Amino acid sequence: MKTRNGYLQGYNAQAMVTKEQIIVAAEVTQEQNDVNQLHPTLERTNEELTAVEAAGTVKVVLADAGYYSEGNVCNANRQGPELLLATIRTTRSGKR
Repeated sequence: MKTRNGYLQGYNAQAMVTKEQIIVAAEVTQEQNDVNQLHPTLERTNEELTAVEAAGTVKVVLADAGYYSEGNVCNANRQGPELLLATIRTTRSGKR
């Protein structure tokens, strides 16, 4: 996986969880960031919910700034789920 400092033997994992922290979908990729993973992870979540015949649907998605892009916002389904994407990245020390 390519990083800022070269290459790293590793993977990028995504998880979709309920507000009770139950994992409903998970994906693993070799892409270096999350920006291209939002909509595929949402699709996978819907597939998993359909497979187990879940009564509800995803209504709100809360995601960190790694998922934010103009494309992700523009490609959001108007019928939902509502996307709450952080837009400011900070370092571990809290600085922008």
